Amino acid sequence: MSPVVSKENIGGGTNVVQKLVLENGQVALFKPAMREPTRRMRENITSAKATDIEKARQLFRDAGLAFPTIPAELAAQLKERRRWLFSTRSMDASPYNLGHYVEEAERTQIGDYSVLSHSGHGVNSYAIQYYLVHGSLRMFLFLAWGGVYGDAKADAAQIRDCFSIADQIVTAAQEVLRFKAGERLTVVVSDFYGSYWLRPGENRQGKDAIRENRSKKPSEALTEALGWLTSYRGGNPNRESVDDTTGQYSLFVRRRPAKSKES
Repeated sequence: MSPVVSKENIGGGTNVVQKLVLENGQVALFKPAMREPTRRMRENITSAKATDIEKARQLFRDAGLAFPTIPAELAAQLKERRRWLFSTRSMDASPYNLGHYVEEAERTQIGDYSVLSHSGHGVNSYAIQYYLVHGSLRMFLFLAWGGVYGDAKADAAQIRDCFSIADQIVTAAQEVLRFKAGERLTVVVSDFYGSYWLRPGENRQGKDAIRENRSKKPSEALTEALGWLTSYRGGNPNRESVDDTTGQYSLFVRRRPAKSKES
């Protein structure tokens, strides 16, 4: 191709055409391809069209944090109430008030909801809150992050590990068809206030209160709850995880259909 001696844009916007005059006197007209959008352009396009669940994911991603599982029907209802507060319900108390939401779930037949937040006070009392009430599961995670004197990398690693276990609990709980009416699996973990979990039919009164252990790490309580829940896979409970003195719960598991011998 002969060297180009001059260029001229004709038109404008998306209809621009470039006129090239070559050294041999020939003239060529062509419509240049749109350039690849820059990262900022892509972010602006995304933010303009993003749903609130996508905004939450991006916020956590930018902060270097993992993102927890939120069941699809709740994810579609998630709303950004303010920066660092996403929920599917109205908030009558700060998410930092963990006790309020745990006691509410214990005392009332609250509907399904999810809360995802970062809140706190002072210079070091800040935490990520992930609350999920869904079907037979009541799960509340309150994990340190964002304090001036905290170890950001260690806190982010703990959040990632705890969210990973919590994701498995959500999946396992969704495979459970039902407990007895009104019974729930309760999991409460916090490196501020202690961690515990309660099987269906248990509560924090009397002998059941011994389960609450302020020295227990959040990941330990989550792992124990997951172990109990998954022991029912296939409908065969692990007897070591069952309190024979209560007899207060029953569990039904969705079984996969048996494979045909012909297949």
